[in-house]
Formats: sequence, C-alpha cells, structure tokens
Amino acid sequence: MKHGQNLYTEKTFWQPFSFCLLFVMLFLSLIACNPITICITTPANSSCSPAATPTPSATPTPMTAAPSPVPSPTTTPTAPVSPTPTPQTSETPRQEALNSAQHYTSLAMARRFRALYNLLSSDLRNKMDYDQFIHDPDYVLYPDSCWREGDMILSLEKDGQTWDVGVFMTQVTCTGGMTMATYDWHLRILVPSDSSGPPVVIQAGLYPTGN
Repeated sequence: MKHGQNLYTEKTFWQPFSFCLLFVMLFLSLIACNPITICITTPANSSCSPAATPTPSATPTPMTAAPSPVPSPTTTPTAPVSPTPTPQTSETPRQEALNSAQHYTSLAMARRFRALYNLLSSDLRNKMDYDQFIHDPDYVLYPDSCWREGDMILSLEKDGQTWDVGVFMTQVTCTGGMTMATYDWHLRILVPSDSSGPPVVIQAGLYPTGN
C-alpha cells in the first residue's frame, strides 16, 4: 500500500516537468521553422539594429497618351477678283479741237487774259509777249465790248493735226444786248497726233462778216 502510494506520488511530481518539456520542444520547433531575432537592448548600447522597414514600392502611374491634334481643314485661298475697269474712250482729235475752241472763247468773253495766254503754243508766246497779246483783238476780241457766241464750224488741215475752228461771234451793246457787228473768229488749234501734249492755239484771226 505504501509502495503504490509512493508510485502515485512520483507520477504526480513529474507531470508538470513533462508538460514544460513538451512546451519547450514545441517552441524550439517553431523557432526552427520561422527564426525570430531576439534583441536585448540596454540604455547604453543596443545589441542589434532595428529591423529595416520595407519601403513600399511606388505604384506606377499609368501614362495617358496625349491626343493627336486634329488637323484643321485646309482652306484653299481664293484669289481676289479685281473689279473690271471701265474702259475710258479717249476723245477724238475733232472733239478735242472743239472743246479747246469753246474753252478759249469762254475765257476771252470773261476777260481772263492770263489764262487765255497760257493756251497759246510755246512758239507763239515766244513771238508775242503778254502786253502785246492783251491788245490784239485777233486773240482777245475788242476790249470794252460785249459778245455773244454762236455756232462753230471745224475743218481739218492737210497736216492731219491742225484744226481750223470758225466761231460765229456777235458784238452787242452791253446794255440791252443790241447787235453792233458780226464776226467770224478763226482759231487754228494744233492737236498732236501722238498725244504728246494738250491742244494749243497756234494762230487766231477776227474777220467781220459784213452783216
């Protein structure tokens, strides 16, 4: 009885140690499978370096391709349309001679002698100065008289560029307009055939008609 009691007492005594041994073995097996670093640090010195914290890798940013520029539609340049110039018909030599005779007569009746003198050809002005001109009735009609202009008759001379313009002129009183005398005023006008200059008066003569 005492022997059995001692055996039970021994089993009871070793049971806690067996559990502890089993726990230690289990712990050692876990360490073998997954080693664990145990660091013992003191205030003066650290026996191991802190475990490096893994740096998370940067998530790559997806690259978005820039949209290709859409080419603008090509506009075909349109050439500007220039306005069609209106053709200007040049006056005929006959019309130029007639216009020149009318202009000369109007200036003479208005007593605008300086403008009248400028209508003479350069050759005629070289032969007759201005003072002689303003006193010659063949070129300026009679002074201190009033005149009425009549019809004009044109004839072309043989050179093909000199026109003889006959202007029917009536001398009248300045008061009442009574007829005093009639004249045929001949103006010889040169119209250059090559258009090298304006028409000019090369000769003039005042002839009474006797009416």
